[in-house]
Amino acid sequence: MSLIEHLQSTPLDWISILFLFALLTEIIYFYAIFYKIVLHKDRPIEEVEQWPPVSIIICAKNERDNIINNLPLILEQNYPDFEVIVVNDASTDDTEDILKGLTVIYPNLKYTFSTENDEKYFSKKRALTIGIKKSQHNHLLLTDADCRPSSKNWIKHMMASYQNNTEIVLGYSPYIRQKGWLNDWIRFDTYYIAMQYLGFAKTGIPYMGVGRNLSYKKTLFFNKKGFATHLDLESGDDDLFVNQAANRHNTTVCLAEDAFVFSIPKNNLTHWLIQKRRHSTTGSRYKTIHKFLLAYHHINYHLMFALLLISLFFYQNHIYLALTVLILRYILVLPVFYSTMKKLKVADIFLFSLFWEFVNKWFYVYLYIRNRF
Repeated sequence: MSLIEHLQSTPLDWISILFLFALLTEIIYFYAIFYKIVLHKDRPIEEVEQWPPVSIIICAKNERDNIINNLPLILEQNYPDFEVIVVNDASTDDTEDILKGLTVIYPNLKYTFSTENDEKYFSKKRALTIGIKKSQHNHLLLTDADCRPSSKNWIKHMMASYQNNTEIVLGYSPYIRQKGWLNDWIRFDTYYIAMQYLGFAKTGIPYMGVGRNLSYKKTLFFNKKGFATHLDLESGDDDLFVNQAANRHNTTVCLAEDAFVFSIPKNNLTHWLIQKRRHSTTGSRYKTIHKFLLAYHHINYHLMFALLLISLFFYQNHIYLALTVLILRYILVLPVFYSTMKKLKVADIFLFSLFWEFVNKWFYVYLYIRNRF
């Protein structure tokens, strides 16, 4: 008996069970994990009686224009006690002159430098470590030179998220809306990643954060030996550190709109692909449970399409069942897409969300294969 004849003579119960199991898994992910973003409520800053002093760490490598445009927005935050430490990461432009001039205007600005001599660390990890060592306060707040907070209460909202046992606060950093399909794709990708890491953190399974808007305690950084476990990787100063240091008890999220930190996305597809390939190298270092949960979510999506193809080629009389399940899946996840996009202020891309989801799922298959081989 040939394979096709064997499949066609096999009872259909197994494919129906797989379809229903895949659909159930999707619902669990979207409603039990991702939807928690919508239900999240930040602690009002009016309820905070005492603000801890904060050290903001920024690494800058040839960022003179971004420093001019963005740094004053950080230095002029509405917060009682904070310092801003900019680490000049071996810049070859006039970054140091710009910083020197700004220190005359802003007494809470400090700057130091990092050289290329120390090959033990990759550039940004070395610069961040230098900045953290120079910091005076235990509460650290990290961002990048090309980022700008959405309000003058950014620090307050991030610090208001600290509770009794909190050591890590995961913020959200969307990209600025611009014209073009690449901008829509990048912003959807950023939103989808945020939906995952914020949703899992709300579920008690924190696994990553983004360095454009991230806070943790200096004591935690040194207790975990900083970036020691992944010095051989260029990326990972944010997600891998959070992956090794975060747990359900010491991590929370901040989703206040006034705490968003915006940055300008790549406007060239090749440059963005290079960036994505570099960032995707860190996933293999995640804890096993995190790799399983993330991989299963992607595999489950492809499983539904695989079952559809099997039904199409071997069980034509059940193709309507397969299509019904897929349509039901889309009907059920669309409300979650819309509500989370509205919460994260990217509802303008909702109309094509299912298209970008399809593109992204296959894009990450490509990234995995490309990095693997």
